Amino acid sequence: MTEDDYKKRLVNLLQDDFELFPEYGGAWPTGEVVYLDFFCKPKQHVIDQGFSIDCFAVEVKSPDVGREPIKKLLDCVLQSYSYTLCDFKGLRPKFTLIYPEPRMFFCAQKPEKYTGQHNPMNEPEIDIVKRLMQRANVGELVEDKNFGYEFRFSRNRMYDPVRGPSKVANLGSVRRIGSRKVKV
Repeated sequence: MTEDDYKKRLVNLLQDDFELFPEYGGAWPTGEVVYLDFFCKPKQHVIDQGFSIDCFAVEVKSPDVGREPIKKLLDCVLQSYSYTLCDFKGLRPKFTLIYPEPRMFFCAQKPEKYTGQHNPMNEPEIDIVKRLMQRANVGELVEDKNFGYEFRFSRNRMYDPVRGPSKVANLGSVRRIGSRKVKV
């Protein structure tokens, strides 16, 4: 699938629950212009469900296009983290989600490096990437056959439209400065 295919799929997943603003412009702290794939705000029924985040971002990359999808994933993680430091018309995303999920990038890796298929031996590597993502306020948007989709940080569910927000307070929105947690 191309990046545009994933973007269309993302809109279908999230449009009932979130206001989606594609190619949303903002500024890096030094003034350079940046664009998010999607700037998202919860709709009232999601807020009533207990979703307390005022805004977040989603970065879309296709693991299937180009070479070295794991390098593409790592670049995407850094890009996604940087968006949480930017200003978007007076708002700063509390977190950024990557879509599709990181596992897809490992599955798309060329056979000479991995198997080209899901390999259980990749699980520790995937977990390391997800742990780093969580500490950088970067999560994953995962399609789920039972709930439609989930927002996940490492192995923790943050939100899905059926069960609502998880009971883990501040999941995905706690800023880390060095080894300290800081609420923003």
